[in-house]
Amino acid sequence: MLVRVSALTRSSLAQTSVSRSLGAPSVVMPRMSQRWMSSQDQQSSNHNNANGSNGQQQQGNGDESAKRISELEQQVKTLKQEVLYSLADQENTRRIAKKDVADAKAYGVKEFAKSLLDVADTMQKAIESMDKYQSKDQLVTGFISGVKATEQNLMKSLKGSGVEPYGTYGDKFDPNKYEALASVPDAKLPPNSVYQVLRRGWSLNGRVLRPAQVVTSVAAPEIEPAFLERKLPDKVDEADDEEITKNKNTKSS
Repeated sequence: MLVRVSALTRSSLAQTSVSRSLGAPSVVMPRMSQRWMSSQDQQSSNHNNANGSNGQQQQGNGDESAKRISELEQQVKTLKQEVLYSLADQENTRRIAKKDVADAKAYGVKEFAKSLLDVADTMQKAIESMDKYQSKDQLVTGFISGVKATEQNLMKSLKGSGVEPYGTYGDKFDPNKYEALASVPDAKLPPNSVYQVLRRGWSLNGRVLRPAQVVTSVAAPEIEPAFLERKLPDKVDEADDEEITKNKNTKSS
C-alpha cells in the first residue's frame, strides 16, 4: 500500500514539473486525495445517518417506556384499591361478628326470660292481694312471707340476667315502650302521661322485652267560669217536683 502511494506521489510530482515547464496551471488535485475526501464524506454521511436512526430509535424507545410506566402505574393504583376494599371487607366482617357475639351474650336468654314474665306477674298480684288480707294465723303469715321471699329471689335472678320491670304512674308515654289501652282526662298530669299501669313492662339490657299496658292521661276539658258561678235553686217548684216524681214512677214500672 505504501509503495503504491509513493508511486502515485512521484507521478503527480512529475506531472507538476511538466506543467510548470509548459506554463500550465500548477494546481493539480492528486487522485489519492480525491478518493480520500470522498471516503471521508461517505463516512460522515454514514455517521450522520447512523446518528439519525439512533435518535429515532431512542425516541421510539422513550415513548414505549413512558407508555409502559403509565400502564404499571395504573396497575399499581388498581391493586391498591383492591387491597383497600379487601381490608374494609375484613373489618366489616370482624365488626359484625363481634356484634353478633355481644348480642348473643346479652340477649341469649330472651326466650327463657319471656317464659318467666307471667310467673313474676302472677306472684306480684298474689302479694298485692295478700297485703289486703290481715290474719293473725301464723300459718297464713308464714305462707305470705314465703311467697314474698320467692318473688324477691325471682326478681333478683331476673335482674342478674338484665331483665327489669318498668312502668309507673306519671311516666312519659313512649309508644316504643308502652301500649295504650285507654285514656282519661286528668288535670294533675301532663297530657300523654301514664295514668295507670294495667300490666308492667319488661326490658332486657335496655331493649324492650314486653311493652307495658297502660292507661294514658289527656288534657282535662276546660269548664266555663259562668257554669261554675251558676247557683242551683234552693226550692223546686211543685210542678217540677210532680214531673220528677212522675218520671221516677214511669221508670220503676
